[in-house]
Amino acid sequence: MSLFTIADEIGDIKRFRDIAATIFEEGFPYLIEQGQLKWAVPIECRIRCFLKMCAGMWQKEPKEDLPVRLRRLLIKLGPTFIKFGQVLSLRPDLIPPKITQELSKLTDSVPPFPLKDVEGIIHDELKKPVSKLFKSFDEVPLAAASLAQVHKAILPNGQKVAVKIQRSRIRQLIEKDIHIMLYLAKIIEEKMPELKVYRPTLVVKEFAETIGRELDFSVEAIHAKRFEQMFEGDETVKVAHVFTEYSTKHILTMELIDGLKIDQVKQFAKKNIDSRVLAQNGVDAFLRQVFVEGFFHADPHPGNYFALPGSVFAFIDYGMVGRLNSDNRREMASLFISFINKDSESAIEHIKHLVEMSDESNISSFEHDIDDILHQWFNAKLREVSLAQTFFRIIDSGRKNRIYFPSSLVMLGKTLFTIEAMGFRLDPEFDFGKQMAPFIKNIVLSELSPQKLKQKTQDKALDYISYLGSLPEKTIRLLEKIDKGEVGVKINPEELRELEVRLSWEGYKKLIAIVIAATLFAFGTSYLVENKLLNLHISLGMFGTLFLLAILFFIFKR
Repeated sequence: MSLFTIADEIGDIKRFRDIAATIFEEGFPYLIEQGQLKWAVPIECRIRCFLKMCAGMWQKEPKEDLPVRLRRLLIKLGPTFIKFGQVLSLRPDLIPPKITQELSKLTDSVPPFPLKDVEGIIHDELKKPVSKLFKSFDEVPLAAASLAQVHKAILPNGQKVAVKIQRSRIRQLIEKDIHIMLYLAKIIEEKMPELKVYRPTLVVKEFAETIGRELDFSVEAIHAKRFEQMFEGDETVKVAHVFTEYSTKHILTMELIDGLKIDQVKQFAKKNIDSRVLAQNGVDAFLRQVFVEGFFHADPHPGNYFALPGSVFAFIDYGMVGRLNSDNRREMASLFISFINKDSESAIEHIKHLVEMSDESNISSFEHDIDDILHQWFNAKLREVSLAQTFFRIIDSGRKNRIYFPSSLVMLGKTLFTIEAMGFRLDPEFDFGKQMAPFIKNIVLSELSPQKLKQKTQDKALDYISYLGSLPEKTIRLLEKIDKGEVGVKINPEELRELEVRLSWEGYKKLIAIVIAATLFAFGTSYLVENKLLNLHISLGMFGTLFLLAILFFIFKR
């Protein structure tokens, strides 16, 4: 590959050489050598490292632990790589626990950028000077990070707010670095097959999507609004209101949460905060997000949780969220029911429905690991082995056996772990399983309710009828492909022709009749029950079963 082709792939050669030099100098020369990237390391860097090695100040294999060296490397590489390390710390499904624990120590606290720049960005984005927009604006930021910094301000109506301003040109830097990271990931997969198990290209692409959303503050504003609506009228939870007229893609103005951090327990009494009630409110808020709404706060950092007077639980920073569709919520609910019922076989089956497996997956080893992990939890006393920790260990077993969990479930596992730890810290008698039980029960009742069954029938009825309508044609096309040898299966075509005969017009009418009968039954019975026009002396489920058996008997008798 020519240097010109490489330049097209990488983008910024100068930045790439800086990154390669840092990787080399920080004790990872084997990555440079195996990746055949020596050309990218400046000669002065090689000479400097050679002289340090002669003086005993630099070695190809430093004595420090790999996780520590990796964390230090990411810090030196700058904000994009620090953020990448923070995301990796949430991926125990891909990265060994020792590394995720070390990377969780990464902070992106950096010196603030000047007030002059802050005022310039606000004027460019909101088209008015700071003095016209705010009654007051603190010159010293509340916090400064690699992506943005936050200033306390007061709106003209007296409302206290926190104004988050994105650093200028940070998006361009991150996009440039991600371009380089993708190139490095490709090199790792090609030249170092032993590292392919960590799926570097996929991880970088997922990170690019995550950081892209985090850089767009209008997305965070949408998330905040959704959480606010979720807990509207709930006096136990506080979500900061976003003032959209003072917000853009690069500026986010929201209500200032002026409370105690969750670990300032000694000061709770002065603010009328009961730590046990706070723990219950916080965990309930999280479980509602996961099991009811399927949309949850996925940045489990203690600095994002606050305690307010009256034991009100508040959380901030809505950039990183997780999502669970209804199927995954049901599967997760069933999984935790298996946990609570101490049924490892059922738990294993539900977990297998949630994960991604391939030819390289060691399914048998994974099943044995889960069985051992669950039985350790079944036989443990409260707090010896936690429910969240058990789920976390299962995710780690998946990594070792090349079985992968969706990123949303990994986010859930990490957040579950943090929330449970918070509960234990606030309440020594905290029992996560006991607190989770009502949410699981509500999901089961909801899924079995007549309203839900009616909705599902309505949603699927037309799909089933459409599918049945196309079934004879699809069968004929399949037979034609088999006759031409286009389908590599060992099936006797004559047997399929017999199947086609059985799916003749008469059989087709019977199938259509079943679907229509079931649909009419669901609609009609739900209507009668809801309007109190039908008083059943047997259960609705039993009545439905008898009704459908009668229909089937009538159809097939003919």
